[in-house]
Amino acid sequence: MSSLNPIALMAAKAAVLLLLTALVALAARRASAAIRHLIWSTGLASTLLLPLVPLAIPAWRALPEFNGAVASDAALALIPDPGDVAITASSPAEAPSIGGDAAIASLASAPSASGGATLAASAPEPAGANWLDRLAWIWALGAAGVGAWLVAGVVGIRRLRRDAMPLESPEWIETVAEVLADRSFRRPLRFLESETVTTPCTWGTVRPVILLPTAGVEWPAIHRRHVIVHELAHVARFDCLTHLLGRVACAVHWFNPLVWIAARSSRVAREQACDDAVLNAGGLPSEYADLLLEAAQSGPEYPMPAAALAMARRSQLGDRLLAVLDPIRRRRGLDRGTVAAAGFGALSLLLPIGAATTKTSAAADPDQIVIAAEAPVAPRPPMAVTIAGPPASAQDPDRCRSDGRGSAKTYRLSSSISITGEGSATDDDGNRMVVWTGTDCAVAIRSRGTPRFTEAEDDVAALPKGGRFEITFEQGSTERRYLVVERNGALERRYTIDGKPAEPDPAALRWRQTAVLEFIRRTGFDAEARAARIWKARGFDGLLREISLIESDGGKARYLEVGLKTPGVTAGQVTQLLGQTSIIESDGDQAQVLAAIPVGLLLEPGVSAGYLAAVRRIDSDGDKTMVLTRLVRQRPPAATLGMILGLARTIDSDGDRTTLLAATIDVYPSQSTLPGEFFEAARGIESDGDLASLLSHALESGKVEPGSREQLVGLVDAIESDGDKSSVLIQVAELKDPTDAMTAALLRSARRIDSDGGRANVLVRAAHRGLIRTEALRQAYLAAAEEISSDGDRQTALRALGNRHVEQ
Repeated sequence: MSSLNPIALMAAKAAVLLLLTALVALAARRASAAIRHLIWSTGLASTLLLPLVPLAIPAWRALPEFNGAVASDAALALIPDPGDVAITASSPAEAPSIGGDAAIASLASAPSASGGATLAASAPEPAGANWLDRLAWIWALGAAGVGAWLVAGVVGIRRLRRDAMPLESPEWIETVAEVLADRSFRRPLRFLESETVTTPCTWGTVRPVILLPTAGVEWPAIHRRHVIVHELAHVARFDCLTHLLGRVACAVHWFNPLVWIAARSSRVAREQACDDAVLNAGGLPSEYADLLLEAAQSGPEYPMPAAALAMARRSQLGDRLLAVLDPIRRRRGLDRGTVAAAGFGALSLLLPIGAATTKTSAAADPDQIVIAAEAPVAPRPPMAVTIAGPPASAQDPDRCRSDGRGSAKTYRLSSSISITGEGSATDDDGNRMVVWTGTDCAVAIRSRGTPRFTEAEDDVAALPKGGRFEITFEQGSTERRYLVVERNGALERRYTIDGKPAEPDPAALRWRQTAVLEFIRRTGFDAEARAARIWKARGFDGLLREISLIESDGGKARYLEVGLKTPGVTAGQVTQLLGQTSIIESDGDQAQVLAAIPVGLLLEPGVSAGYLAAVRRIDSDGDKTMVLTRLVRQRPPAATLGMILGLARTIDSDGDRTTLLAATIDVYPSQSTLPGEFFEAARGIESDGDLASLLSHALESGKVEPGSREQLVGLVDAIESDGDKSSVLIQVAELKDPTDAMTAALLRSARRIDSDGGRANVLVRAAHRGLIRTEALRQAYLAAAEEISSDGDRQTALRALGNRHVEQ
């Protein structure tokens, strides 16, 4: 193929961009909703900029191909069935020259290694152009259909504007004036009122419009304030623009499910970001949740146009309520640095992907292998394996085991997965593949359909209709291949050496048994039933022996899980199985094993100690947090909790450490106080939002006793954000049975708040609570108040302490 069709190429580039966007969003899943919305919106906008990139920078080759004759579009029809692909490895010196008509004729006329039909190339047919034209028409019709939906949304907005009236209700006018007094918008901003709609909405980018329901005048004043703050957040964040870009991306890439997933994720994050803006402005989660429910249930939902941003769509309500009521969720907004970083990251992905092309020269890489087809059939996406590398020396086939000294051969599974050294993969149809290299040898095993093996596990006993099981073994210059195919209800077996039929000798039978066992062990094939059979036949020691013979982390984990879940397993056996996790390198597999331990055994002293020792070996913060949180929720004894808090200090991720410590707060008895280890673990949290939410959760739990309050206030000093710091200090001021030492610590921390309003709010709350009970505290209060720059805030703080202290 000389190049991909432009539409297909652009679709492939967009898919790659959105997959990378999804990976970034997954990595940032614990970030604030504003950041997640920025990630998804940037990814959608990037798909629209793809066609412009080749106009700005030179193209580069992304997909090397053979010359025009071999790689013509017509040759695509000759891709064989993935089960009919043989593997031939050659050294650079032995590789045939590929290129030119003579080479094509040679390849086309040569018989296949297994005696099947030959692969013949044909000249391009004019019908290909007609096929491409039909593809273009299909795309255009789909884009037009989704575009018509966008136009209908614009028409719907015109109808809303026509039926609305200028803002007339005194309640709404008063609330709008109050909120706008604290904010400034340079863009024109218009408020309308309607008796038709039941939920507020916003539209427009250059001249934004906020439409308010007349029925909202009956809502409490605080609810109306939350509505205005929420809708103004949409305006300030240019959400109407990102919403429009997402809709356009859906129209252009209507056939791509990834773009619809990205658009939905962007919408969910957008509304949650505006909810966070309300909570950051002082809204209480419980009150705001009541507003969302009231707005969504106040009447029959008006069919909002797609171009309008409705505040409370019922389809999104569940996720938003959970997010609003989550006490440890991050709620920080965006700053210029974050937006700039997102733009730079998007460009670093957009430019190379957008400039990629499939057009290449005629030369082929001489190090690549030759792939010969047995029989051309209807085209399907191939699951081919290629092995590239120098020839290897001879070695017994049953000793080809991974030992870390392999020749680093490369295996390509389909067109999207490549494995160097060893690995396994399973595609969407359940087809399995295992590849590995040892010292001077390489093995590839592939199964199409689920096989059933003999009781001795040395051969295939049955295959489903159309099933196939194939072993390819390269050793030195020799290639062995064992193939089992189901045809018409019977199994056909074929054993070849270098493509020539051969009779299996004892060495071949031994090799086949080794390969079958490796396939079973590495894929975790039938692990549950097989491990149970091993336990029953050979006992617990037999299972441990089998685990020691498994090479892959995933296979070990599957068998360990079965052992841990076996009825009647004892605490001593669980401890031994936990020790086996030390031979698993993958953090995810280790965590998977630990999650399988029966809850009833977790609190056994020996088991919990082995469990924590295994957790210590996990490097991944997410996996470590998951298994420790599971143990915490079983309410372990104080000694175990102390060990868990010690392990929490090894978690670098602020979000994960916060999650674990918040779970720890919840399990302490109501009359207990949080230990010093808790505050030591919390001290390592660098994120202001995470630390503030954790301390707030601790204060709300009522488990911060007077002796620990100074320690908690000391942690507040580590918070740089004035808003987060003042919010926590106000909670400290609300505590019952305050001590003078706590008040002194609170006043010292308040003096480190740079925001005049934030410092004044803390001082006023301390004064109203009657915390200033001694002359020393009064002087500390006055010192903190006198440093406030704003005359109004300073007067407010001094007046709260008493009129006699007001400046003259």
